[in-house]
Amino acid sequence: MLEHDMYKSEHPTTEDESSVVPTVETYFENMPDNNKIQIKNQLGEFEFSADQSLMFENGLVGFQDVKQFGLGNLPYDNMEQFKLLQSLEVPELSFIVLPMGAEGSALEDSDVEELMSTFGISKENLALLFIVTIRNMGESIKMTMNLRAPIILDMSRRTGRQFILPNQKYSVQHEL
Repeated sequence: MLEHDMYKSEHPTTEDESSVVPTVETYFENMPDNNKIQIKNQLGEFEFSADQSLMFENGLVGFQDVKQFGLGNLPYDNMEQFKLLQSLEVPELSFIVLPMGAEGSALEDSDVEELMSTFGISKENLALLFIVTIRNMGESIKMTMNLRAPIILDMSRRTGRQFILPNQKYSVQHEL
């Protein structure tokens, strides 16, 4: 059984004003320029709209206070299989991620099934993102992905969470 209590919201369960977490739509309500956000980061300039955004109620590991992210394409032709997971609140915070569906992911089917069950996401709405690290090794480049802490997306709700799998069989530096 996956342990997910540490990822439960710290917000009270009542619906008073202090406990309501903003939705993707409320985040974009007051944005100028037709609900679009312009972000400039180390990879270039990006534009995100509400339909490209994701709400992470618990943030990401190490970034619990950052809740709004956009998912976009990278500006490089040779990296079309990867995506950019960009904070919409902190322009300097972005991740290169490798998206996978429920089937054919780098995780064992039983672990994917358990994630879907634990977080109440159907196979059709599940997307998994794996954070990629690119290291310049002098004459070559080494790429790894973190299998141990996948990002689980519910595409129908446009919500996400990062979960640290308790199983030691998954590496944080799985070579690509």
